[in-house]
Amino acid sequence: MKSLARRLAGLLGLRVFSLAIVFLQTIALTRFFGPEVFGQFSFAVSVATIAMLAITMGLDQVLMRDLARVGRERAAQVGSWVVTYLFAQRFTLILSLLSALMGTLLFAVTDLGGVYTPALIWVFALVPFMVGRKFIESLLLGDHRPGASLMGSQMAQPLAMVLGVGIFMALGWAAELGTLLTLFSVATILSTLTVFWLARGLLPQLMPAPGVVRPELDHYRLMQSGWSFALITLGFVIGQHIDVLLIGIFGSPSEAAVVRIATRLAEMAGLVRAIAILQFKPRLAAAYGRRDMATVQRQARQLATIFMGSGLLMTAGLLLFAEQAMSVFGEEFAIGAWPLRFYVLGVFFTMICGPCSIIMTLCDQERTASRILWVALGTQIALDVVLIPLYGPLGCAIANFVSMLILGGAGLILTRTRLGIDTTIFSYFRTPHSGEHRS
Repeated sequence: MKSLARRLAGLLGLRVFSLAIVFLQTIALTRFFGPEVFGQFSFAVSVATIAMLAITMGLDQVLMRDLARVGRERAAQVGSWVVTYLFAQRFTLILSLLSALMGTLLFAVTDLGGVYTPALIWVFALVPFMVGRKFIESLLLGDHRPGASLMGSQMAQPLAMVLGVGIFMALGWAAELGTLLTLFSVATILSTLTVFWLARGLLPQLMPAPGVVRPELDHYRLMQSGWSFALITLGFVIGQHIDVLLIGIFGSPSEAAVVRIATRLAEMAGLVRAIAILQFKPRLAAAYGRRDMATVQRQARQLATIFMGSGLLMTAGLLLFAEQAMSVFGEEFAIGAWPLRFYVLGVFFTMICGPCSIIMTLCDQERTASRILWVALGTQIALDVVLIPLYGPLGCAIANFVSMLILGGAGLILTRTRLGIDTTIFSYFRTPHSGEHRS
């Protein structure tokens, strides 16, 4: 337990540093470019982020789970890993290039993007870099290197963005969309190169060893599992990106900027949760690979304790000082105080329910988890369509809160019934796990 605490403390330091950079990046962007330009940029990034889930089909998460189970030393000799790894490489490379080409052409020759068209064209051209970075970060996490998996998108990119804004201000560049998109391009490429450099010793070890027997790949089973992973990932970003997208469509760029800031601040309530998940993901996958359900339950209990212990204070602070927190990004963002409160409450409810979605995803119940997500996602979209025209950003936040109730509540119930795992702190009062579960 002491060694785990030391690892979590080290990872917490990295995560806090990365969060500080992201926080500083958002302040710099909103203060320098204003809500209108920042809103157009946020909308385009949200579209690209959701598109990447369809492009990767969750295969990055499948590789992370399977690498954690077999280990980097054995990966090249395990035929099932080899065929999955090579297929995922080819599939995502081809699809990301096609998506970048078709996406840029679609928005260039049609008026589908409206006011967001320039940002959409630029961001979609960068999709192959973002997909490649996403895959390498997943492999680093599967190699039990959660700190390294943070270095690209969570540290190198925002750091480059902050430095870039400082340089632009010193040189007197115009605070317009083209300037922001240029900065985003440079930061994306630099962060992608960073993670490839960090994985330079890992990637050669994952290539197939001479003479390894490669079984026939069950494409249907792999894609089914991968798509379920993609839906679970969507569950964690749904509050940020679906809401930004829908309010961008039904509202205005400035309202999209408010929602973007509110969701980013709400993430702070789950700061330690995100760190703990990074540390525990490969450990949970390895324990379930051994069918050691007692260890899975013990780790779920530890995660539940971390979630609740770390989330209470941050949640209380954001609820009490929502106006002040939003105003840091500019006085025009203060109108997002009540939306922020609803987003924070949604995040806190999922922390009460514990790591149910993660447990199901890593314990071969990803299809169940994806079904829960579809219900939550459908509910949120339906409520967004009704509430955004009436209440703007507040309508977005209420819709998100209801979807989080469904996502957390249904996940908690089905994790108990399907796996026999209690993902709340109340598991301390249950009898020890028998090691059996339903398939």
